[in-house]
Amino acid sequence: MAAADRLQFLVSWIGFSAIAVSGLGILAIAWIAVRDRTREIGTRRALGATANDVFFQFAFEACVLAIAGIMIGVVGGWFATRFIANRADLAFVFDTGNAVLALVIAFTLNLLFAGWPAMRAAKLDPIEALRHE
Repeated sequence: MAAADRLQFLVSWIGFSAIAVSGLGILAIAWIAVRDRTREIGTRRALGATANDVFFQFAFEACVLAIAGIMIGVVGGWFATRFIANRADLAFVFDTGNAVLALVIAFTLNLLFAGWPAMRAAKLDPIEALRHE
């Protein structure tokens, strides 16, 4: 049983590491989107967009990307599980509860990691944003 516990511990750490790396990837993509669109943000703010408008624009874009990634991940996980089970002559088990939990965790992490750059975009001064190269 000790070997099974060690394996579960290892798999848990691999999963945690994957979540951390994906969160940093989301953060980097969101920062790049804000940086590359600083002038657009300044223009929108100068034309009357509120900070909430800008925040929700970036948050919505992050949510769309998250939903697409989550759907690809769940479908890919289903096919991978099915393929491995068939190759190893094991019973195919796909726990819907775990899939839903993974969906909720992934979506929540996406909101957290993408929320920081979205808040920064919302707080940009329109004049400074328009001066940005």
